[in-house]
Amino acid sequence: MGRSIKNFSNNNGHNIGGFNQQKSGNNVDKNVEKQVNQNYDKYNKMSQNQLMNELQKEVMNSKNNGDINPKLLENFYDQMSQNMSVEQSNRLRTLINGIK
Repeated sequence: MGRSIKNFSNNNGHNIGGFNQQKSGNNVDKNVEKQVNQNYDKYNKMSQNQLMNELQKEVMNSKNNGDINPKLLENFYDQMSQNMSVEQSNRLRTLINGIK
């Protein structure tokens, strides 16, 4: 990937990874930044299998709560795939299609 998740602070208030960033002036809301950093630290050292298991749990919870929004998933794909290899982009497409 071209950028680290910790460098996604300048996204003009768009939803990235489920976090709707609110801007106050030129600064990202500190609570959102803290939450992103905590999640980064939580998931950073996980293997691909561990990440997939965590994703499956989150998807099931979201589906049970009615929180899956296909349009947001597509927006996320459009933003993230620009910084991915073809293989990574294809893998993300497969994951998103499975989630919907």
